[in-house]
Amino acid sequence: QPMGFYQPAQLVRDAREHGVEVRPPDVSFSDWNSTVEAKDDPRERFRPVRLGLHQTKGFKEKDGEAVMEARAAGANTLEAYARHGKLTRRAMFFPAMRTP
Repeated sequence: QPMGFYQPAQLVRDAREHGVEVRPPDVSFSDWNSTVEAKDDPRERFRPVRLGLHQTKGFKEKDGEAVMEARAAGANTLEAYARHGKLTRRAMFFPAMRTP
């Protein structure tokens, strides 16, 4: 857990209360760990935070690595992630695997 005794939900709530956009885990954009993304609008005060795949309860790191490898190989549909990512059946049904 980041910063010791603070729960992730507390950190997310605090960030939002201070005007930071917190984006959910998404196979199209998330890495295993949370990242800071580029601003969509340069007038925004803060850069948005993208939650990492590790925030998806029960999602295993090896599946996260497979997702990132498939994305780097050009996967952009659930079928492509399954084909290129060599994901387990269990991983295919996690909410983070829902692509736009």
